[in-house]
Formats: sequence, C-alpha cells, structure tokens
Amino acid sequence: KAREDGLRLTQRLQAGGVSSTLDLRQAEIAVEQARADLASLTQQVATDRNALELLVGAPLQAGHWPVTGSATAAINAKAAKNRCAQ
Repeated sequence: KAREDGLRLTQRLQAGGVSSTLDLRQAEIAVEQARADLASLTQQVATDRNALELLVGAPLQAGHWPVTGSATAAINAKAAKNRCAQ
C-alpha cells in the first residue's frame, strides 16, 4: 500500500513536471518488488503453517495464527492443498 501510494504521488509529480521519468520508473520498480516480496512471503507463511500443522498433527486454530486479511484465504487454501497432496 505504501509503495502504491508513493507511485501515485510520483505520477502526479511527474505529470506536473516536478519529478523525473527516472523517479517514476524507480517508484514503479519498488511497487513490483513489493508485490513479488508479498507473493514470496505468502508462500513461505503457507509452507511454515503446513509444517506446524504436520508437527502438531492438527490444523492450527485461527486465533493462533497472526495473519489477517486477504493473505489468510490464500494461506488456508495452500495449506489445505498441501495436506491433500500428502
């Protein structure tokens, strides 16, 4: 969210002639890197959650897992898929 806000600001500054094209491209790269990092970290959380569930032998309860928002649905889906695959 912060990177996207920064990109929008840079776009407005660049449109107004205050910011360079280089600044705009750097902001775009920062947004894409943040998206890639989120995908990677979401996958790692799903892997870790699956490992913990295997360790304890039962699904983790929602209150014991500090992930909220849209990432939760993706993590739960991946964890369920991993359990089925095993």
